[in-house]
Amino acid sequence: MSSTSNPKFEHQNPGVSRPTRLGTLLPVGNQVSQIRGGAIAGSTLGGAPARGQEVHASVAPASSGNTSSVSVTFHRDPSDANFSQAKVYVSGYQGNKSRILVAASDSGPITFVLNNSGASISLIVQASGNFGDAPIDSSPATGVRLPQSDAGGFGTGTNTGLTLTGTTGALVKKSGTSSLTTTDLSGDVTTNSTPAATVVKIQGVPVSNFPPNISDTLRYDGTQWAIMAGDPRVIGFFGDGQDSIGVYVDAQQPVTSGSKIAVAATATESMGIKHASAASASVNSTALAEHGMGASAGKFTFGTCYRFTSRVMPLNNTNARYWIGLGKSAPQFGSPTYASNTPNTALVGFRWTAGTDTNWQAYCGVSSGSNTIVDIGVAPSFTASTLFEIINVGGTSTNYKFLLNGSLDASISSTLPTASENFGQLLFCADNLNTANVCSATFFWSTLMLN
Repeated sequence: MSSTSNPKFEHQNPGVSRPTRLGTLLPVGNQVSQIRGGAIAGSTLGGAPARGQEVHASVAPASSGNTSSVSVTFHRDPSDANFSQAKVYVSGYQGNKSRILVAASDSGPITFVLNNSGASISLIVQASGNFGDAPIDSSPATGVRLPQSDAGGFGTGTNTGLTLTGTTGALVKKSGTSSLTTTDLSGDVTTNSTPAATVVKIQGVPVSNFPPNISDTLRYDGTQWAIMAGDPRVIGFFGDGQDSIGVYVDAQQPVTSGSKIAVAATATESMGIKHASAASASVNSTALAEHGMGASAGKFTFGTCYRFTSRVMPLNNTNARYWIGLGKSAPQFGSPTYASNTPNTALVGFRWTAGTDTNWQAYCGVSSGSNTIVDIGVAPSFTASTLFEIINVGGTSTNYKFLLNGSLDASISSTLPTASENFGQLLFCADNLNTANVCSATFFWSTLMLN
């Protein structure tokens, strides 16, 4: 546009010529100075840059071991004169759904460090220029998932002799060596390669490194998961449903007293035998089933007993006393030894006495009469059988655990029979508290696992 005179202007300032080109600053003092817009309508110069394309992201371990290095690549039009840099926003990091600016650069890849939070995050790349930014809502984006673990998700190199690198889906990737060290793989370990990870503990309990033989199994011995013969050494006896008592492993026949009536198996109970006393007063045990272990010959001791198990259902909630456990004394047919709340013999067992006990009692006593009694807190059932278990922890006779129906209910570590002391009975017995009443119970079976 050529310069022309402005009659109005010349009238106000005669003899002075003033240019009026587009974008020119008007003279100060005559008109307020103005800066014209950088972009002219219809022009592609000096405006916002075009959006980027093909955004990709990758995750690699950072040097500290609990952070990750995130790299973002993108493609832009090299002919776009309005592009100045790319801004990277993250959304969903550490529970924040807002878009947070984390890095910017005029070229890729753009790399930054994030904590290993385990979050799935979105990465948005926004093109930026000196005259504005591309709309962020329509900017290209991608997503990645950050690793997460107690150690940060990637190995830190603290295990000497190993090269540890992050691998998608794996806790640790091994290279350069043929074995792992003994520690520092926490949590569950899954491996499908050789060498496999060596399991040294199960639930924090050490595992024996003793070489196994065919048919061996693991059994806790009080200190570790030990390698044991798969067929445990077990003795026991059972009610065979034919009004007689069966026995296995040990040759001695059990001793019984009271009448015996066969009890057929049901949908919830195995076959058994109902033992019942006469309806006459007696100071002796009047209904019992005892498997004599030949204590006088020293065949078994309390220290050789690992686990006693028995299933019994008491039937009388008045005028009755019941014992289930391991006793030293010889077979008690017609004897008052166990017709007492505190037998004067070595005994580890369960006791319930009508009028004295509300719940089952855990009992440990010695031949001098000293005893420890613990209320288990579980009342007897007179309509269903109960599973009674006594565990000699470690086979050392320093602690006995008492379980009802599989639940640990008591533990006793005082007034215990010595490990070398002979015991004579796997016993179930009952008496009628010297009253003229029937005392009865259904006996199903008893077993004893030896070391």
